[in-house]
Amino acid sequence: MYYQTQQVPTLVVPSILVLGVLAALLMLARPTPVDQLDPWWPALVVTGTCLADTAVRYGLDHGGRTAGTVAIVVLYLGTGAVAMLGGARSSRVGFVALLAVHAVLILVDLRVHPQLIDVQVFLDEGVDALLHGVNPYSITMPNIFDPERTARLYGPGVVQDGRIHYGFPYLPAPLFLDVPGRLLGDVRYVHLAALLATAVLVRHLATDRTGRAMAVLLVSAPVSRVVVNAYWIEPLLGLLLALTVWSLARRRPGWAGIALGLLLASKQYLVVAVPSLASAWRGHGRKALFATVATAVLVVLPFFALDPVGFWRSVVQWQFVQPFRNDSMSLLPGLADAFGELPGWFVSGPSLVLGLLVSGLVAWRTRPGPTALALGVGLSLLVTVLFSKQAFPNYFYFAGAALILAVTTWPQDEPRRQTCAPLSQGSRGSRDIVATR
Repeated sequence: MYYQTQQVPTLVVPSILVLGVLAALLMLARPTPVDQLDPWWPALVVTGTCLADTAVRYGLDHGGRTAGTVAIVVLYLGTGAVAMLGGARSSRVGFVALLAVHAVLILVDLRVHPQLIDVQVFLDEGVDALLHGVNPYSITMPNIFDPERTARLYGPGVVQDGRIHYGFPYLPAPLFLDVPGRLLGDVRYVHLAALLATAVLVRHLATDRTGRAMAVLLVSAPVSRVVVNAYWIEPLLGLLLALTVWSLARRRPGWAGIALGLLLASKQYLVVAVPSLASAWRGHGRKALFATVATAVLVVLPFFALDPVGFWRSVVQWQFVQPFRNDSMSLLPGLADAFGELPGWFVSGPSLVLGLLVSGLVAWRTRPGPTALALGVGLSLLVTVLFSKQAFPNYFYFAGAALILAVTTWPQDEPRRQTCAPLSQGSRGSRDIVATR
């Protein structure tokens, strides 16, 4: 959740994250020394670092004079600290206050930091087409970039005569979800609401102080601010995953299936997580599976039926013609710097295979439940992104949100099939009793 820009040297952070994925898979395979650690302390360090960083950035950006900067920093840090460290009642009040402060500051961001990004074009044009009864996969869209940047961002033949000759490049669920924001003048209003709602669900799922810290981390992580401001749709995906996890934890398979179906109908990269999604279906039977499939089909099928060629070009072909980006936050730019031009098969192939492999391993090594589902989504997407030709902060936000959900639900939903009791339960408490609120 902290990784929000390409770092120099380019191999360091992606390599650390790959090692983190391997360590997580090892932890699922057998007990490790990590089981003896109290998760509260790393949660406190990571969340505290993010709180401080985001508070200072907001203060410097919007505080004006010194007094204003100090006021913003103290207010943001104070509400976040109370949300993490306060008693039952004061912690809830602090969390609500943190959400309110964060929302106000992001709304200011939207006005004073305009973005030039094609995602805005995709969403605005797509939602407008939907509202006017036009298939968003049959349209073309204006290109907002100069020729030099166009050549770097888009593959051959994508832009002709100043227009992008592809339709809406994502699956259709975000089009429906973003309608209220478009009617209000900015789709990012919906994305901000989704971010805040996801944090509320994480907080509601939390049964210990580590879980409360995870709710604060979701809001205060620097990448959360970047993702909303840049129009990316991942806050919507994070909310749908959180709704799925919450519904599974509350034993509501029908609602979980609907949320999961909308999630699958949102963005193409979720195909790598399908093996781990079986955790929802294995644990809750045919009802969850039927609701998932029915929802996804109802959302996607009408657009495909109206224009199969346009849908295929926009949703599938577009992904393959996009070029390798040397500013991607993956392993590939660092490997290219170290070894020269990478072969085409390596740029396009391993990410999908590795994502499916990790997703399958998580599904195999865990018992069905909301934690296994979130863990599989987070780890499979993370490894996919780390080997992708295009990887940016939005992908890491969603992978981070999934892992935050897994950490939050772990105490009451231990996902490993065979575990040894840790020497120190720390803040997790008993793992064989489902906590109630």
